[in-house]
Amino acid sequence: MTAGFLATSTFTRTTAPALRALVWTGARDRSLCPFACSALRLWFIFWIPGTPHMANSKSAIKRWHQSIKRRDRNRATRSATRSAVRTLREVATSGDEAAVKAALSQAYSSLDTAAKKGTIHTGKADRTKRRLAALVARAS
Repeated sequence: MTAGFLATSTFTRTTAPALRALVWTGARDRSLCPFACSALRLWFIFWIPGTPHMANSKSAIKRWHQSIKRRDRNRATRSATRSAVRTLREVATSGDEAAVKAALSQAYSSLDTAAKKGTIHTGKADRTKRRLAALVARAS
């Protein structure tokens, strides 16, 4: 999007709700709707300046806030799990039995926690634990 495009008379004379209606109905007349391309249409539907990007009802706003909290919590759990698994993979090649045992315990705990919280599937946690156990067995 260029600055020249935003300065065109079609864009400045038409209000955002009217443009959204034109975009949503798929108007193909370029004089009415400069966003005839589907990619631009999708961009404009969700990114009109000055309009909210979420539902207006109280329950929808609450669910939106809850989903943001869950997303952040899941990201932290997933990141901690990946870090624990990465640490175990690095320690497994070192040959230090005590460090490997501690890292394996930490990785198992982290995977179980992530599966319990629903961040990852239980099958993925079990599969990863099996592969880590095989890695430790091969390394020792």
